[in-house]
Amino acid sequence: MDFFDLQSTFDTYYGREKTVESLDYKKPNTHYLDLALSELGGESALYVGDSEHDVIAAHQAGMDSVFVRRPHCTDVTLSTTPTYEINNLHEIPEIVG
Repeated sequence: MDFFDLQSTFDTYYGREKTVESLDYKKPNTHYLDLALSELGGESALYVGDSEHDVIAAHQAGMDSVFVRRPHCTDVTLSTTPTYEINNLHEIPEIVG
């Protein structure tokens, strides 16, 4: 966000610190999702990701999930079903529209 000067674009963002202690908060732990949703005051959310852990975390947090089949995960077989599955981020407006 600093590199691209995007701070004014986001109200809330979280990222796990690179410490041993923070490993407990790795996805699919919902800690940061719960924190962000609470801070934003939202009742629902759409979590977009490109890993199975993203889909699992979204479902555990009670959120709808979008699995993006990016080039590195086109052939991935998921053990859980995302709410939506897309090929690129340009398809998100159709989902939220």
